[in-house]
Amino acid sequence: MRRSLIFIRTLAVLSLLVAPPALALTSQEAGKVVGLIEKLQPSFGTLAYDEEVADDWYERDEGEERLIARQGFTKASWRAALDATVRGYLAGIPLGEIDALFAELRQKLAKSPKITAEQKSAMEDFIAEEYAELKQLRAEGAPYEATVRPFVVRLRRLLPARLSNE
Repeated sequence: MRRSLIFIRTLAVLSLLVAPPALALTSQEAGKVVGLIEKLQPSFGTLAYDEEVADDWYERDEGEERLIARQGFTKASWRAALDATVRGYLAGIPLGEIDALFAELRQKLAKSPKITAEQKSAMEDFIAEEYAELKQLRAEGAPYEATVRPFVVRLRRLLPARLSNE
């Protein structure tokens, strides 16, 4: 009995240390995110997704039309919704398409005559890191993939056609 009580208390303490689960992305939020990207992209440029882009776009919009805030997003909720939307989109891209893209990058690198062996090695490491990061983003986006699916056609037009800047 005492062991069970200690075990339960330990689990309770550990649960406090683990980050709370991400808020679920609703279809309405995903639609708002896609609509905002469509409205802001002409003046902000193509959304090149990274961890800072949500904050950057929010701050830029705050100094202009405040479209993001007018759609009901705070800086934190915008970041969470944009992250979930983009990651959900990435999760829906067939792995074969991603593998083909990275294989093409590796082939181009291998055939590049203007790069030294040391530079090629560094670029190969970079490509491997990018591939691993993309797989991680896809895994994190899996819970949102179904929610984002209705917006895939619009997102394909909005996000870079390629996952890399060649």
